[in-house]
Amino acid sequence: YPVIIVSDNMESLLPDQSGRGTDPASEEDLKEVFDLCKTLLNYDEQARIVFTSREKLPPPFGRNLIELGALSRKPAIELVSDILKQNGKELPENDSGETPAEITGLVEAVNCHARALVLLTNEVAARGVGAATRDIQRLMAEMDKKFPGDREKSLYASMELSLQRLPEEIREQCKKLELFPGGGHLYVLGELLKIEPEQTQVLGSRLITIGLAEDKGYGHLSLDPALPAYMFAQVEQDEFEKWQEEWAGAMIRLTDYLYGQLSKEARIAAQLT
Repeated sequence: YPVIIVSDNMESLLPDQSGRGTDPASEEDLKEVFDLCKTLLNYDEQARIVFTSREKLPPPFGRNLIELGALSRKPAIELVSDILKQNGKELPENDSGETPAEITGLVEAVNCHARALVLLTNEVAARGVGAATRDIQRLMAEMDKKFPGDREKSLYASMELSLQRLPEEIREQCKKLELFPGGGHLYVLGELLKIEPEQTQVLGSRLITIGLAEDKGYGHLSLDPALPAYMFAQVEQDEFEKWQEEWAGAMIRLTDYLYGQLSKEARIAAQLT
């Protein structure tokens, strides 16, 4: 039988981007790990190593790369249903034979993000999916208090480890991502941060690099659902209200732009809308 070795969370060994001199592993240590992997592969021709990482691995690892983004709606609903069944919860279909609205609501609340769905569904199986969906932020905060620092059970703990790999300036900018629970356009983010488009692109690229964002095209980013919720917990209410007004103004300007594109670039206008 083939031997499959899984090496999880490999980004924790890669040099970070923080500039604080806190690289998790030295270049020599990292080489030693990869040399060991090569030895294992050479020892048994049927051996395979699977790495999971939020960030790209150095050559030669990463040649057979499979990027896991958000699930499509149907597989996301099936995932939640399967987890509920494993927890002894059989949700009946509605009168028209469709998926119960509670499951669909949870899926849409976290943008079909697989890891968030797995952790949240296991946590809410006892209390009911509908109640959890109505207050995702509170549930994530409760999970963090229940499993402090455990990245396998707390979305916030995983978020903090990823954010630590960013420069302090970028981390500070990320606070305003609390206003983008479903993702958002780089133009709006740049307006909130009062930075140039080139700087906004850098921020977006950094978030994509550490696996907290996904490029959906035309300047729109889909965010890890735990990121805005985590940032919301870091900001005072008066700050949030001020930023919300600025966000609304930027969204109005973006909407005006899209309206103007209807007769010029209908595809861009439709996709971004």
